[in-house]
Amino acid sequence: MADVGQVRQILSAAVKVASANDMPQAIEDVMQAVRPLGYTVCNVVRQKVMRGAFEADLLYSTGDAGRQARYARECAAVDPMVHRTASLGQVKTARDIGAMPLRPEEVRALDTIRELTACNDACLIPVAQGSGAGVVSFAGHKPDTSAAVRDALNVLGHVIYDRFMDLMLAPEPTPTGKALSRREREILNWVAQGKCDSEIAIILGISERTSRFHMANVKRKLRAPTRIEAVTLAVRAGLIGG
Repeated sequence: MADVGQVRQILSAAVKVASANDMPQAIEDVMQAVRPLGYTVCNVVRQKVMRGAFEADLLYSTGDAGRQARYARECAAVDPMVHRTASLGQVKTARDIGAMPLRPEEVRALDTIRELTACNDACLIPVAQGSGAGVVSFAGHKPDTSAAVRDALNVLGHVIYDRFMDLMLAPEPTPTGKALSRREREILNWVAQGKCDSEIAIILGISERTSRFHMANVKRKLRAPTRIEAVTLAVRAGLIGG
């Protein structure tokens, strides 16, 4: 059971997220606050319409890329934790959703998600913005889902989703050639070729921590919430790829 101090840490993390420009770093700060309560995974999902049906668009996950890709292939269209929570508009747990009458494909999706995340329960926060509905989930093996924690995560989930959408929908910056250093352009070029931080560090003869630092500066300068968005903006502005 969470104590008052742990709940305050969650709310303090929400304050940081509200003004964050580097969302991956902000989410890591969030995870530091929720890990003591048994949460190991955070997902930010937007509900969108594809071919006349709802589908879950995974905007961000603390899970690895391979698991994210499998989720998109096998679970996004039928994930009951997203679609039912968004439809109900109420904070739920994964166990709540699992206890509902589910279609066979929804049951399979839940089983796959448990396998991918190694989590047995989650706190599911329904969120909505002008751009549509979504769900922010915090999952773990045996997380604390007490009322006080759910209330705090409800606040945090709304702040996370709103900030993600604000950054994604903000007018595109118009960076100049002076916006990025030579090293930052080098790193962006390697990111565009699919290299991760550790691979870039080896290629450039720098530490992985330095590589991450440069990438964080790039995202801050270009006001990009993700690495892919940073690459996209830089290519459009002619800063890399030439």
